[in-house]
Amino acid sequence: MKLVRIHGVDRVSVDDVPAPELGPRDVIVRIGACGICGTDLHAARHGLTLPNGEPMPLGHEAAGVIEHVGDAVEGFKSGMRVLLDPTGHRSNIVGYLGTEGAFGELLLIRNPKPGRHLLAIPDTLSLSRAALAEPLAVGLHSTRRCTIDADTKAAVFGCGPIGLGVILWLRRLGIRHIVAVDLSDARLDYARRMGADATINTRTEDLEARLRELQGDGVAVRAGTQTIVGTDVFFDCAGAPPVLAAIIRMAQYHAQIVVTAVYPEPMEFNLMSFHSKELTITTASGYPGDLQEVLDVLPTLDDEVFATYVSHTVAFKDFALGFELARRPDSAKVMVDFESASP
Repeated sequence: MKLVRIHGVDRVSVDDVPAPELGPRDVIVRIGACGICGTDLHAARHGLTLPNGEPMPLGHEAAGVIEHVGDAVEGFKSGMRVLLDPTGHRSNIVGYLGTEGAFGELLLIRNPKPGRHLLAIPDTLSLSRAALAEPLAVGLHSTRRCTIDADTKAAVFGCGPIGLGVILWLRRLGIRHIVAVDLSDARLDYARRMGADATINTRTEDLEARLRELQGDGVAVRAGTQTIVGTDVFFDCAGAPPVLAAIIRMAQYHAQIVVTAVYPEPMEFNLMSFHSKELTITTASGYPGDLQEVLDVLPTLDDEVFATYVSHTVAFKDFALGFELARRPDSAKVMVDFESASP
C-alpha cells in the first residue's frame, strides 16, 4: 500500500510499504480523509524520524471506515465509520511519535477502545468533515483555558487552522469583540468569514495603535504609565517569538494570554513587565475531553463554515501538492481525500 513518510529534513515521500497485519486485538481502518496539520509541516522541516532511525509516517487528523476487526476486539465492527483520536492512551499514531500514519490507505489501530481511540461518526456527517473535528477541537480547548464571557474583548494572533478554530468557537460563545491578527490578507479574510469583527495585518498596520483603536485603552498598573490596549484575552496561535513579546508589552493589567502555538526553542520575555501587570499566561495542548463534543457539533455548522475553513482539497495521489499548499500563507486547512474509501 501507499504511505507518506519522512526520511530526513524536508524529505517527504509517498512510499510503497507492506499492508498492516491484523492482530487479534487490532482493527484496520481504510482512510477516507486526513487533514494536513502544522505538526506535519514542523516534523518534515526538522526531518523527524522514529527513535530507531526508521522513516516516520505522517498523518493524524483522519476519518475512515473500519475494514478489518480482530477476533478479540469489542465495540467495533467492519463498515463502522470512525474518527481517529490520536491522543488516546497508548495510541500508536504519528504526531505523537507513533509507528503508524494516517496518510496511507490503511491504518492499524492497536488495542482500540471505543471513545478513546476511535469515535463513531454520525450518519449525517461526511468523512471529510468529520476529520475536521481534530483541529477544531484544539481551538475549542484553547477557549476553555481562560476565563471569558460575552463582554470579553479577544485578540487572536495567527489565522491558520488553529487560530480560525479559536475564532469560530469565540463567535459561537457570543464573545463581544474579536480581532484577528496575521501577516496574510488571505488568512485575515478567512478570519472575517469565520466571525472576527476586525482584522489587523501587521505587515502594513501598526499593531498596538490599531488594537487600541479597536478595543480601547487598557487599565494601567498605575496612573502615568504607558498607554496600553484594552484587550482582555490574547490567543497566541502564531508561534513567533516577537508575537508573545509584543503581547506582554501592550497587555493591560490582569490580561490573560493563552499560548496554543508550539515554541520548539527557548525564548526570552520581559518578566518584570509580566510581573507588574499580574498577567495570567497559560497553554493549551491538544483537546482532552473535547473531541467528542466537537464531533457532535459539526453537523450543526453551516456549509459556509466548512467552505471557509477548508481552503484546498487534494486527492491522495496529489499529496505532494497538498503539502506545498499547506506551507503557503494564503492557505487555511488543506485536506487530503482518499476517494476509494468514501462511503
